Amino acid sequence: EYQLCNEQILEDINSILNTGEINSLYKQDEIDAIVKDIASSLTASKIFETKERKFAVFVERVRDNLHIVLSMSPIGDAFRTRCRMFPSLINCCTLLYFNKWPEEALQSVCSKCISQIGLTDRTIAQGIKNAFPIVHLSVEEMSYTYSEEQNRNCLLYTSPSPRDATLSRMPSSA
Repeated sequence: EYQLCNEQILEDINSILNTGEINSLYKQDEIDAIVKDIASSLTASKIFETKERKFAVFVERVRDNLHIVLSMSPIGDAFRTRCRMFPSLINCCTLLYFNKWPEEALQSVCSKCISQIGLTDRTIAQGIKNAFPIVHLSVEEMSYTYSEEQNRNCLLYTSPSPRDATLSRMPSSA
């Protein structure tokens, strides 16, 4: 993420994830060469007679075989802004989060939320602040226990903020 020199790169990645190609990437002579090369691998079926259909087959093959790995920090506004600007980062990707939230960070988020809603009763506020990390960490722990007991490859990311909450699922291995 810190080596992302130009946001245009994300626009291209968004396009690749969404459609399998970058608009205006190829010159006409390059498209002609691609179509010629792919034509030899296609059967004599009439559905592949047009140049556009042959190129579409090429794009489909690229989309099916291309794998992109991006690493970004979910902390701060940059990730959230990028996900809004480039929706394929969410819609066409599997999100994996690798680090657990430390208990202190969860309590800090809770304190900020409590101050924003104006909760003045210190006893209730402290009880919520103490319960908040327990709830989040126990949900995470139980999801891993469930994955192991049910022999399923399932990852769950719990976030302390509803607008940051993301559920990431991998296909079941069972």
